[in-house]
This record gives sequence, structure tokens and C-alpha cells, in this order.
Amino acid sequence: MQHRISSALSAIQTPAFVVDELRLKHNLQTLADIKTRTGAKILFAIKGCPLMPIFQQIGDALDGFTASGVYEARLAKDGHKKSETEIHTFCPAYSAQEIHELLSLQNNIHIYFNSLEQLNQFGPTIRNHKHAKIGLRVNPALSLAKFAKYDPCRAGSHFGVSVSELSKADWSLIDTLHVHALCENMAEESARLITHVGELLKGVLQHVKTVNFGGGHFITHDDYKVDVLVHALNEFKKAYPHITPVLEPGAAVVYDAGYLVASVLGLQNNEGTQNAVLDASANAHVPDVMKAGIRLSVLNETEIPGSHAYTFVSRTCMARDVWGDYAFEKPLAVGDKIVFLDGLQYSLGEANWFNGHPRPDLAVLNAAGEYRIWRHFSYTDFKHNYSG
Repeated sequence: MQHRISSALSAIQTPAFVVDELRLKHNLQTLADIKTRTGAKILFAIKGCPLMPIFQQIGDALDGFTASGVYEARLAKDGHKKSETEIHTFCPAYSAQEIHELLSLQNNIHIYFNSLEQLNQFGPTIRNHKHAKIGLRVNPALSLAKFAKYDPCRAGSHFGVSVSELSKADWSLIDTLHVHALCENMAEESARLITHVGELLKGVLQHVKTVNFGGGHFITHDDYKVDVLVHALNEFKKAYPHITPVLEPGAAVVYDAGYLVASVLGLQNNEGTQNAVLDASANAHVPDVMKAGIRLSVLNETEIPGSHAYTFVSRTCMARDVWGDYAFEKPLAVGDKIVFLDGLQYSLGEANWFNGHPRPDLAVLNAAGEYRIWRHFSYTDFKHNYSG
């Protein structure tokens, strides 16, 4: 399924982010099955792929969206029109104006706080709005994230109230407890977090109706054992039948459900290193390649000895704007299309205009295999980012 894009390459002008509609549907079916088997709610964390044209499909399959602030919350409302769709928003700190804007959405809005100070400051106001629920983030003090720099439970973290502070909480202001400890973790870590929270917070869970176990559950990955997650959720539900569990995956929703398509613009040999210069930039288009050392797989690459090896580089002025090393059975030529697999997760939200090189088109490969552009970026878009 993931190679359906091959037949559409001739129609694609590069660079382009391309959603694979069938693969997205496959991921959503996996998540919907978990909802059915556990009674848990599942939300889409918008930061994983803030692409509004896919929100309707996602919102129809899941229970709503998780936003990191006002703009993402507004995007969720604009992208999915059902009034019952939940929008959960977490931010380490809000201004009074932002609270006002969130409440004005008049959706099923859930506002999570990061401190007792802000909970006490804004909680009473939110309680006066019938559409709004209140959450409090708790630091579960359990470091399970694959990447240390993305560990929200590291020493000195600014994310969440410590368990020792909960004795001071005004429970009349709290509907949901929110924890987050994962980043692209497999089922064993998901289950460990769920079990840990059940023990860690057992003295206060009678006060709330919902526990949000955060994101980072890599549910749609081939190596993720869904039954392990289902068992852990059902055991938690058995221990706390009054509580609705919530998961908020971001990457897992769009995992392997899209591509970044680029073209080879030039070939250069530098003392034995064969560089292929692409029209897509790691630094500008998929920053996690440089920030976290992530390597994206490429369609038709090979590990066969003696194959044609290249270092994929970008055409920005940054010397280390490098994708990595790739090899192919046949030599590359200028104009060849390069398809980075799993090119959507955390790419769009971090993409930028570095050096003024074009942003990739936003496009879809629909169920019938037809390629369609949703958005093409022009110089006008670039100029508006930097105009007075």
C-alpha cells in the first residue's frame, strides 16, 4: 500500500508533502478498534500534522483533537464541524486573553493547566461555561521517551504538577488528570505508564472522571502490540470503572500515511563522496532529521553491496543540511524523484522558509490513486511571513 505513490510520480511537482488517503484510513481503523475494545477516547494531537484537509476524516473516526494553544484549537474547530467533537488544549501557561479565546470557541472545549497557580486563577471562570471542562497536568516522574531531549519527565522538567503538590489541589476545579511520558514508544511502555499512573495516583483518582495518558503511543507501528495496550487500558478501567481513559497520539495517526517527494537538482563528486542535491531541505522541511538524528527511509533504496551510494544534501547555505546516506541499484540522474517514506509526522508543523526556498506543496493521493494539490505556496506566502 505504501508504494502506491510510484504511479503518480510523473504528476508531482516537487517538493511536495503527499497524504496517502488509504494508509491514513488504515491507521484510523486501528485506532477506532482500540476505542471499541476498551471504551477509551482517542484524540488526534494536531502538532503531529496540522493539515486541516485531513481533520474531517480524522474527526469522524476519533473523538476529537488535542491542541497546544489557541491557534491549533481554532484550526480543529474550523477543520471539523461537529459540535460534539472534543478539543483538548494544553499549554504550560496561558494569558487571560487566551483563556477568553478558548472559551469563545463554544465547542466541547477542555482546557488543561500546568500549575495549581493557573488552575486557581482561571478555573472558576471556566466553571461558569457549560461547554468547558478543566484538566490538570501531573508529572508522572517516569522517563520512557526514546529521545532524551523530548523527555517531559526529565529532572527539572517544567511540564506538570508534581504528585506531592496534589494535596493542595481544589478538586472541584478538576475534571481530568493529564500525564505524558512517551515519545514513539511501543506497547510495553504504554502499558507501563498506564499501570504506573494507576498506582501513583490511586489516592486522588476518585476526584476525577477522566485520565488522559498523553501521546507518544506508537500504536500504528508494525512492531506495536495492540493487545498489550488494550489489556492495560481494560485493567485500569476495571480498577477505576468511573474513569474514562484518553489517549492523544499525534505521530501514530499519520505514521507511514504520507510522503515527502523531492527531485534531484544536481550531482557532485567531492573526493569520492557522491552528493545528490535535492530541492527539499532537511533543515527547512523535516527539522527532526537534524534535531533528533532521524533518518527517513526512501522508496527503492537498497543495502545491496556494490550499489550506487549517495549523500542526500539540501540546497540551503547550511553546511550540515544533510538528509543522510542512501544507495540504489541504478545510478541517479538529475530530475529523478526521491520519495521519503513516512514524511508527514512532525514535518508540517516545523517546516519553515529558511533561505527563502519554496515550501512543499500540500497534496493527497486519494483512494483511487489520483494525485491532487490542496495548497501551492508562492512568493506571496513567503513575503507575507516577513512583511510589516
